[in-house]
Amino acid sequence: MSIVSLSWVAVLLFLLGSWAKTALPMFDTTFAFMGLKKPEVMAYEEQKPTPERTSISYDLESIISNSNQDNIVVVMVTPTEKVTTTPVATELPTMTPTATMTPTATPTQTPTRTPTPEPVIHSPGIDPLYSSLVLGDPVDAKISYYWPPFCGTEYDPNCINCNVGADGEPDCDYVASGRQWHYEGVGRWMACYDKSMIGTQWLINGYVWECQDTGGNIVIDEEGYMWFDLLYPYMPYGFNWSEKIKVYQVFEYEKDR
Repeated sequence: MSIVSLSWVAVLLFLLGSWAKTALPMFDTTFAFMGLKKPEVMAYEEQKPTPERTSISYDLESIISNSNQDNIVVVMVTPTEKVTTTPVATELPTMTPTATMTPTATPTQTPTRTPTPEPVIHSPGIDPLYSSLVLGDPVDAKISYYWPPFCGTEYDPNCINCNVGADGEPDCDYVASGRQWHYEGVGRWMACYDKSMIGTQWLINGYVWECQDTGGNIVIDEEGYMWFDLLYPYMPYGFNWSEKIKVYQVFEYEKDR
């Protein structure tokens, strides 16, 4: 066959191969449309044999005898025995409860209150029998009275007839000067508007009264009247409550005998 003929055969084979490659998808579609099964192309793969596992046991003595002993190092590993530790139970000490001592309550001594003495009621004011009397100028005054035993009764539920003690409670035994009123105060002492007046004496209705106490309502009022609160169970001399009178401060007197 000539070279020209071979060339044409090669070209023809190339064209057929190209056409087959292009037409192959068309054949797949045609087979699918006609319900035909596509021919399977069996691919042959060379089955490679699976190497068998060989159990090899090594004899340590033969290895040592057949080998150069200068070039081999044999490490002998001695397996460590697993030591099981059994926990030892620790015995807890027994706690003996300590008895708590209950303190004995000491009974509180209730203070014994000194009985309030019965007041001695004198005639209101000191006798007006004087041999000499030095008086000051007349002072406009208003008169009232107070009686400590009224404290806590229906006449004085708030105890305004008594002083207030250091503990905030009513103190009905002592007056502002610190003296007890029961023996010599009734009918002779009175409350004045200021502590600076304690010890001063005043002539009221012809009788001498002495300032020994004070009071929250004993003031100089807005009219300019000085209040005097007489220590007595009732209003003496027939005066009315807050009656306006003239009083005189006594600077010096001497009583006739």
